[in-house]
Amino acid sequence: PYCAHKFTDKYMATEVKCRHCNKKFEIRWLSNGQKRCGIVNTTLVCFWGATGKIDLPNNITKIAAEVFSNCPKLIEVVLPNSIQEIGEGAFSNCYRLSHVELPKSLKIIEKRAFLFSGLRTLFIPESVEQIANDAFGSCLLLKNIEVHENNPYYYIKNNALFDKRTEQLIVSRNIKPIYKITVDSYSEEDKSETYTITRLCDFDK
Repeated sequence: PYCAHKFTDKYMATEVKCRHCNKKFEIRWLSNGQKRCGIVNTTLVCFWGATGKIDLPNNITKIAAEVFSNCPKLIEVVLPNSIQEIGEGAFSNCYRLSHVELPKSLKIIEKRAFLFSGLRTLFIPESVEQIANDAFGSCLLLKNIEVHENNPYYYIKNNALFDKRTEQLIVSRNIKPIYKITVDSYSEEDKSETYTITRLCDFDK
């Protein structure tokens, strides 16, 4: 395996360079209408035309970091059953992305993979072994979370996803901001008040 986290010089190039190890890799292009994707070995490193619904080609095993980051017109992604890893920030800030079905082959979801996305539902397959911090952070439209009953690493409690190994909360649709206002002082003379506003988090039981 190579250091395929973030690539540079990928715009219609014939080769790309890894930002971490500086190795160069040959890039091949696949086109489908107005959509075009760049692949290094079996890693998807770039994509043009990410609008509406897109189907990723078969035999891809990894989506590199930030490939679809900040794609405001992306609504749905169909992932092939060959995908094993979704890279850091791969779908971050895709606020209209409402549906992604995670494939049965998926093992790793890197940090901030779906940060600030528009996901409504989330199903974690049996195969998933690692979900990094903030992988699904700030998915404010997330309404339902499920995990395959045979997944040995994650479980659901109160519609929240937890890591069985550490008991760490991974994501919950129930976390919502609550603003508590406390009156610090009151002046009878000018009827003015000073306040402390604290942002809290709470769970719907």
